[in-house]
Amino acid sequence: MSNKISEGTKKGLARARAKGVKLGTPRQIDHREVLMLRAEGHAIHSIAKILGASQAAVGKILARAKKMILTGKFE
Repeated sequence: MSNKISEGTKKGLARARAKGVKLGTPRQIDHREVLMLRAEGHAIHSIAKILGASQAAVGKILARAKKMILTGKFE
């Protein structure tokens, strides 16, 4: 039974790769690069486009940085 599941999984992954689907953990965004681009005056949407990330991810990084600055708590 588990052998059939394994075979099906392998076939599915092979089909996905053939279609060009990116598999695995998404790459991490360099927080320093986000902050540097923001300091240069880039908007959130342009930072997201430059780094290939979502606007939400960039916004979260900036919000976290702002909170750390305001509270003085650096993790």
